[in-house]
Amino acid sequence: MNDIQEVPYDFSNVTTIVIKYHSLRMLTTVDLENLFTRIIDKFGERCRIIFEQMSSEERKNATSSNNEIVSIIDRFRVFLALGDSENNRLNELEELIVKTGRK
Repeated sequence: MNDIQEVPYDFSNVTTIVIKYHSLRMLTTVDLENLFTRIIDKFGERCRIIFEQMSSEERKNATSSNNEIVSIIDRFRVFLALGDSENNRLNELEELIVKTGRK
């Protein structure tokens, strides 16, 4: 028996951040505590974070290959969701997360 009741939540004044990751393996190499701290520092505590795997095209654009060696350029990308599947990439925030992270 499930006694947990759903409580409606008003998302009207909530900033939505989308983290697109290359693969779960690459996501585990990101300092997630630092990622959360930087996002909350920038957008406040009324934000929600959605994790989404990159599409195959996005993964292709996030890698570089030289002969047989494949390098991952972007382990993750950070977007501000603007609505109707439109997102604004936050390059400076990504760079800050990578630069200040411990992994």
